[in-house]
Amino acid sequence: GNLNSILLLEIPLEEKIDLMIDGYMNMLMRNSSLPSFVINELNKDPDKFINKHVNGEFKNVFETFIKSVNKEIEEGKIRAIDPRQLFMNIQALVIFPFIGRTMVQVIIGIDKAEFQKLMQERRELIKAFVKQALKP
Repeated sequence: GNLNSILLLEIPLEEKIDLMIDGYMNMLMRNSSLPSFVINELNKDPDKFINKHVNGEFKNVFETFIKSVNKEIEEGKIRAIDPRQLFMNIQALVIFPFIGRTMVQVIIGIDKAEFQKLMQERRELIKAFVKQALKP
């Protein structure tokens, strides 16, 4: 899908991360119930879900991501970080508010429209946060 094509691009890691975050955020802004659906499907039949959606192609693409992170570490462009942790950090920062959307809205005291606005602001905050974390 879209993430695969982004991860395969021959562009600097920072640009790749921006595109990843935009891709995830765009998808989640259009369909905020997607993460809950995915979790339910995973819990129902993990093997079926993984075989259908997390096939060999994605594993190859993920290897490409790891290589591009390690290359930038070697070149001194970013600090030494485990690429797997970086990948999970990006996922967590982007996806969690959508998984816990109802809880987030209640705790913060906002409606659905305000939640959407907050997520638009969050998109840029996550990009800045991740870049700051990668500085050598």
